[in-house]
Amino acid sequence: MYLGIFLLMIVSAWAFELIGEYLWVRHHISSYPQEWISMILGWIAIVGIFSLIPISAFRPYNKFSLKGNCKQRAKIFTLTTITAIGLIV
Repeated sequence: MYLGIFLLMIVSAWAFELIGEYLWVRHHISSYPQEWISMILGWIAIVGIFSLIPISAFRPYNKFSLKGNCKQRAKIFTLTTITAIGLIV
C-alpha cells in the first residue's frame, strides 16, 4: 500500500514538473511553486521507498496462516527492492 502511495507521489511530482516547464516555456510564468512542490513530493517519495526496504523485510503481515508469512514478506521485500533499484536506474 505504501509503495503504491509513494509511486503515485512520484508520478504527481513528475506532472507538476511538466506543468511548471510548460508554463515557463509557453507563457513565461514563474514555475518556482511547481518546482518546489515537485521537489518535495519527489524527495519524500524516494526517501519513503528506500526506507520501506528494511521495513518490508521485518514487518509482520497481519494475516495468520499455518505456513507463516515468510513468503509474503519475501515477495514484498523483493518488490520494494526492485522498485528502489528501478528508481536509481
